[in-house]
Amino acid sequence: TIKRLADGVGSGFFHDSVGVGSILNVKAPSGGFFLDTDQETPVVLIGGGVGITPLLSMLNGIVDEQPARKVWLFFGVRSSADHIMKGHLEQVAREASNVEIRTFYSRPGDRDQTGKDYDFGQRMSLEHLRKELPSNNFEFYLCGGGEMMSEMIGALKTWGVPEKHIHKDA
Repeated sequence: TIKRLADGVGSGFFHDSVGVGSILNVKAPSGGFFLDTDQETPVVLIGGGVGITPLLSMLNGIVDEQPARKVWLFFGVRSSADHIMKGHLEQVAREASNVEIRTFYSRPGDRDQTGKDYDFGQRMSLEHLRKELPSNNFEFYLCGGGEMMSEMIGALKTWGVPEKHIHKDA
């Protein structure tokens, strides 16, 4: 799920030179944006576009290692043309009883269907979270574009979510 950037040396390398069967030397993540797997606190994952990448790792980890831990994923993209990992997310939603997924298309395509491809035909908002979540007593993890991030972080703070429960990566 590496997005090709016009001037991106790293993304260009992955798109042009790495394929199935490539062997890469990697190291463990070393940043501060990670899921605390020692906790059982319910989690809300909020992603926009390719920002789903680290959140998907968190979601998969919870499903595999913490099947009693409740997790909500709110995911926004423009349309089905941008909906990465759609099949995998649908499978997780079907098979994992602790997972709830809500998908937002800000500009659904002519063939995109509400209830099949997406849940809401508009941008994600605090109003949606408040309708779906029983409270604001969650650990929130956000990853996406700048505008979505600033809007959602501001909205969560307005809702009374303590800053220490808002984890973000752009």
